[in-house]
Amino acid sequence: ADDYENAIYYLEKALKYKPDDNETKRKLDILRAKKKEATRKLEYGPSLPSDLQS
Repeated sequence: ADDYENAIYYLEKALKYKPDDNETKRKLDILRAKKKEATRKLEYGPSLPSDLQS
C-alpha cells in the first residue's frame, strides 16, 4: 500500500467515529484526488500534453 492508501484508510476510520467531521472529509477528498492524480501519472507517464495536465 502506498502513503495515500494508508492515509485514506485512517481518515475513513476516523470518519466512522465522527461522521460529521468536515475537516476530515475535506482531507479525505484532497487525498483521494491526489491518489487519483498519482495513479494517472503512473498509467500515462509524465509525458502528457500540457493541456491535459491541469
